[in-house]
Amino acid sequence: MTKIALAARKGQAVDPSIMSDIYAAAAQAPLAPEPFLVRGVQEQLASRTELAQRAFLAAEWRDGRSLPARYFLADSYFHRGDAPHGLAEIAVLGRLVPDGTLKLAPYVASYARDRANWPELRRIFAAEPGLENASLAVLASDPRNVSTILALASSTARNPNSSWFLPLVQSVIAAGNYQQARRLWADVSGINLAHAGPLFDPRFSGSSAPPPFNWSLASSSIGLAEEVPGRGLHLIYYGHEEGWLASQLLLLPAGNYVVRVDAPGFAPSGGALKLFVTCQGSNARLAAFALDDVVAKPQRFSVPAACTAQRLELSGALTEIPQQREAVIRAIHLERSGA
Repeated sequence: MTKIALAARKGQAVDPSIMSDIYAAAAQAPLAPEPFLVRGVQEQLASRTELAQRAFLAAEWRDGRSLPARYFLADSYFHRGDAPHGLAEIAVLGRLVPDGTLKLAPYVASYARDRANWPELRRIFAAEPGLENASLAVLASDPRNVSTILALASSTARNPNSSWFLPLVQSVIAAGNYQQARRLWADVSGINLAHAGPLFDPRFSGSSAPPPFNWSLASSSIGLAEEVPGRGLHLIYYGHEEGWLASQLLLLPAGNYVVRVDAPGFAPSGGALKLFVTCQGSNARLAAFALDDVVAKPQRFSVPAACTAQRLELSGALTEIPQQREAVIRAIHLERSGA
């Protein structure tokens, strides 16, 4: 095998005497897979695909953990248009190779684009959940694959904690398809949009639904935001740098809105805590209120027709004298206004 490899490296033909040695060794070690791998490659180079496949099958039968046997057999199946058997070999390779599921996921994902391969992929994914999630995560980078992913995802993988879910939502958002992204988010998260208001979980009840259509909460050098069961949202702003503490992506129709923050016992922050509404994409600021003002009385803002998605943020802002600030928000009331 070493002599064959050296000849291949030099671009030289394999000396017939080496092949004689191979076949002589095969007679002495009939369970060795290597001679059949060599024979398979020979037949493959001669375009005798059926004989090549038989040789690779013989090699795999002799050593089921042989990576070359599995690889060449998978390649042989794919070249003959037999994707189901090829995918089955790839699934086994995924278990045998270190980090195999991640390395082979792009290969499997490429076959997911053909509906004819879906039944076999579902069978493989049922037995190989790691390969399923890795393959769906590859597909998730393209928003055009939403229907394919939802068709292939098993009931186990179809949950908001799967590695493919948030990348897919984000890719759909990046394509500007906000309504589709929200429907996908709601479908997989088990959210009934018919009962959802303009702001999801306005009372910070601790919903398990993930961002971005639920709250994103910060824990960084800027500060901390955490939901406290029965109390609401606890904000801590350290006062050293500006940035968001809690945010949510909204899909408000064009029109006028009124926002009010329910925060019993709120101590005025001197402008250190803010509520912003920003147009997604353009970053145009639609509203900028000191939290002090929104707690004191309702504030109004407008959403233009060109702004189809918005981001509401509770943020910390630098003041003349940096100081740590805290607040507990029981609820944020956001409603359409006729005025």
